[in-house]
Amino acid sequence: MLPSLVPSRGDVFGGISAGIVALPLCLAFGAISGLGPEAGLYGAIAAGILAAIFGGSKVLVTGPTNPMTLVAATVVAANTPHGGTTNLPVVMTAFLLAGALQVLLGVLRLGGFVRYVPYPVISGFMSGIGVIIIQQLYPIVGAEAPSSNAVAILGSLSMLPGKILWPVALLGLATFAILQLLPRFTRKVPASLVALIVVTAVSVALGVDAPRMGAIPAGLPALVMPDLTLDQVPLVASVAAQLALLGAIDTLLSALLADSLTKSHHDSNRELIGQGSATSAPRLAAPAAPFR
Repeated sequence: MLPSLVPSRGDVFGGISAGIVALPLCLAFGAISGLGPEAGLYGAIAAGILAAIFGGSKVLVTGPTNPMTLVAATVVAANTPHGGTTNLPVVMTAFLLAGALQVLLGVLRLGGFVRYVPYPVISGFMSGIGVIIIQQLYPIVGAEAPSSNAVAILGSLSMLPGKILWPVALLGLATFAILQLLPRFTRKVPASLVALIVVTAVSVALGVDAPRMGAIPAGLPALVMPDLTLDQVPLVASVAAQLALLGAIDTLLSALLADSLTKSHHDSNRELIGQGSATSAPRLAAPAAPFR
């Protein structure tokens, strides 16, 4: 066995820790994307393995990321009739095209240009994502959001106090408190995992009637082949371009940060190829929230 393939103790514990932290995130992001928690779980497994094999950084771990999930939720919502089922072939085509575009960026050796992206552009985009997250104000108190549109939700906040289910809201507040306070005392245990286990156990023990994610289907997901009509091409192409560019910027900026912390050096173009493979390949069988 080659020495470079022998994992160190730090590699093993780092991988386990990253997997534990990613578990509640991938379930939550799968649900937010509109495809269900099992989609987040399947996608996290496949994407994490592929990005590690084909990526260009020795220290990055591929997992779910909020901005990519919310952009993906746009195409899911646009292809889900009210009260109907999601048109998975169209959604899968957008994800596959996004991955192919990332691979193309890597093949064309355009990865190094990410350093020229102005910081205000990134800050503005992330601030916009923060506005979109406002839609979670309703679910966290046990109510159903009146709309998926952030502007409409802001206009309806006056109705929120009358819809609060306090037992459910306290679960959300307890989760938030653990995430914020536990790292001040110890970082040996992931706060997200503690919040997931403790608050879930309390809700079950007290019999809180809160909405549940439901059972995760056993076995592997069914194969979904991409398919779309000409009138769907503009939406698919637009979403794919957003996912590809956002994913590339998010990944490579994270790689630059990791380099500064670990005194290492990543291969930007190979990292794009790895992330493109991770974005595309799982979508044939496991539609999920895109990954960084």
